[in-house]
Amino acid sequence: HCSPALFICDNIETINSSIPKSPGLTTLQLHQLLLDENLPTIYDPERKNKLIIATYVDDILLDGEEAEVQLLLERLKRRFKIKRISYLQQGPLDFLGMTILQYQEHIYLSMQSYIEKIVVDHQLSQRQTHTPITTENLDGNLLDARQTTFYQQLLGSLAWVAVNIRLDVRYAFLILGRKQAKPTDTALTQLLRTWAYLHTYKTLVISNHSDVPIRIFSDSNYLDNQLETSVGHVILLYGLPVTFRSSSPTIAKTNLLLSAQQGINSSTIAELFALTECSHHLLQLSYLMEELCYPHHKPFTLFGDNTASLSFLSSHSNFRKRLKFLDVRQNWLKALRYKGFLNYQHVPTDQNLADIFTKSLPRSTFSNLRDQMMVSL
Repeated sequence: HCSPALFICDNIETINSSIPKSPGLTTLQLHQLLLDENLPTIYDPERKNKLIIATYVDDILLDGEEAEVQLLLERLKRRFKIKRISYLQQGPLDFLGMTILQYQEHIYLSMQSYIEKIVVDHQLSQRQTHTPITTENLDGNLLDARQTTFYQQLLGSLAWVAVNIRLDVRYAFLILGRKQAKPTDTALTQLLRTWAYLHTYKTLVISNHSDVPIRIFSDSNYLDNQLETSVGHVILLYGLPVTFRSSSPTIAKTNLLLSAQQGINSSTIAELFALTECSHHLLQLSYLMEELCYPHHKPFTLFGDNTASLSFLSSHSNFRKRLKFLDVRQNWLKALRYKGFLNYQHVPTDQNLADIFTKSLPRSTFSNLRDQMMVSL
């Protein structure tokens, strides 16, 4: 959706000075304003033209038909003090460190200015680096108190970048986050490398740059030596990654002995966990698309690269007895297929975009997958 009426209101607060500043109170008063003025909301199923309001503490992003957005702005000015109102057609918008740009029929989301600020503020190296992380093994000597604080500050800044737009460092953040409490010199070296990579590729953005309506990929990586499984997925709408995730859920620490007794490879179990988590996020996204009247067709196709896990979900699977301890997730995934919500399809590993969220990859592989989800401005 490329709207001509995208606004950002910075640092709003109630006009009544007797009311203390409170993000929660501001949100409640904004909600009351919509009710009092009988303004259209996202939850009105009778209207196709929605007025979309996104709030974060005291910042608001508005999108919709220009006349309706202007009407809401007039009402907002009556009840709130607004420090600044920005309009997308007048130039790039800055929203919580994220830059929103519009060019022709596309909207681009960037974090270049935020990355540059962190690099300058912390006087980080600006050497060229082409991958964010080279190893998952971060064992080493513990840092002293000053270095630990420095590590945690950089990691916190990385979290904001990795969770919102820069999906290419999402896995690096997952691995580095495991050493947040007790960072090592190896972890710090990898963290500095990640920031050097971000500075090298600071112009990378995400955008609706594709003609394919929706693509969904899921993957996992089981590490026997650490008893840790990384699961990840990405959902793209016309090339824009609207949902992406890299995580190590506790449920994924599969019991090796139990797996051996059942005769099932641990990587297969991990793939089922990953498919289940991806399906949860897809279901949530489908509800939002319906509320926004966003055109989409079911069943969705979820791509994975583990043949065994996909065979478990086939209608003629003979492996059910082997998966007694996973029946809930197996049956959930099968139910989604029977209800016509989701299909599962195999994709070669080198074409599975979710692979970037589960493991450290060679430069060529990493760049190939990344460049299918991000573009450079």
